[in-house]
Amino acid sequence: MSALHALRLAAAEQQDGDLKRLLTWAELHIGDQYERICELEDELKQSDTENQRRANALNAVRAALGELGDVILKENFSWPPDTFAKDLSSWRNALEAYGYKPDGTVKKAKQKEKIA
Repeated sequence: MSALHALRLAAAEQQDGDLKRLLTWAELHIGDQYERICELEDELKQSDTENQRRANALNAVRAALGELGDVILKENFSWPPDTFAKDLSSWRNALEAYGYKPDGTVKKAKQKEKIA
């Protein structure tokens, strides 16, 4: 026996009065809330299904773009991968003042002469 059915039976057994009105109101209110909860659960299931479908589509696109990128790199760039990591620019190294070479390594510090 559901709670709503129990409320309906309890309200039917009561004489007209505040308690009967309260039980009737509770039955109607709980019934409405239960219907709304069921609607929200259905919407959530549909949203989850839609999100899963979109995630699968995005994963397929990501995989396709990864394969496309690999093909483009293999066909158009025959340079070794470390070529891109070197500083080939003609401008001055801004970090030289802090002791860094253009390739990012630290310069050896010069020994300062001690004044006696």
